Amino acid sequence: MTASELFFTLNNALDSGGRVLICQHEKETVGLLIYSIFEDLMTFNYLGFVEFILVGSSFRRKGIGRGLLSFLSKDLSKKRC
Repeated sequence: MTASELFFTLNNALDSGGRVLICQHEKETVGLLIYSIFEDLMTFNYLGFVEFILVGSSFRRKGIGRGLLSFLSKDLSKKRC
């Protein structure tokens, strides 16, 4: 995927109600997760979908991605997704 295709995809996700989680360390953004919540038309349950996750290269393998996904999982559980 090219940078312009990625930008287009992420822009569409945000325009359609996507949400953003940002992880910062000393005022520097070190991780980012974009997700959506939508209703399944077959079961009428709400589902969470991870659109994009990114952790800065110097912060990888330090649990940041795991922390973002853990926070997301707890948040989606609270919303009964």
